[in-house]
Amino acid sequence: LEAISRGMQKSYFIENNNSVIEVLERNCKKICKKNQYEIIFENAINGLDRKFEVQPSIIFIDPPYNKENINLILLKILNNNIKSNNTLIIIESNKEEKILIPQELTLFKEKIYGKTKILFLN
Repeated sequence: LEAISRGMQKSYFIENNNSVIEVLERNCKKICKKNQYEIIFENAINGLDRKFEVQPSIIFIDPPYNKENINLILLKILNNNIKSNNTLIIIESNKEEKILIPQELTLFKEKIYGKTKILFLN
């Protein structure tokens, strides 16, 4: 929502938790025009099997820790041509989680905050 309020063209939210979707929808309606966002009611893996109207410039991956396969999410992003050369991918995970970075992506920054690891890829 922050990105839309600062001028981002469109934001896609892939979410499969009903209570989170309700809050997200309510907040989007307050801040955004309808054509600025799309909420996709799916898990992260299945939600990436679609054609996106606008190719994302930023992809933020923040699944519940140890619940979604981040490695598979990265492969889906690559195999479904969701990412452009300039797309920034940010992953938040448990610092102990092993994430295999596909060779098509470059890890250019990694930060640890307590139990949280944040990776920045391009």
